[in-house]
Amino acid sequence: MKTSLLRSLLTLFLHCSPPPLQAKMINDVFTRSGLVDMLHVPAPKFKSFIAAVMARYRAVPYHNVNHALHVMHTCWMVSQ
Repeated sequence: MKTSLLRSLLTLFLHCSPPPLQAKMINDVFTRSGLVDMLHVPAPKFKSFIAAVMARYRAVPYHNVNHALHVMHTCWMVSQ
């Protein structure tokens, strides 16, 4: 029961997060994974890249920024 509630709250949090917080979550996952350092990408440039990708997502009911964030977060959790 506790795990189910936690998953529900996390899903709600990810879905309701404003774009600046979504961008921060994306940045945090890629930074913590070591990918940003491995690719030698300066932090401001990576943040600009995230903003550009987010801006190009279409406002459709399913395959949107929220969906991408959910997939990214799931992959991150599974890889831990």
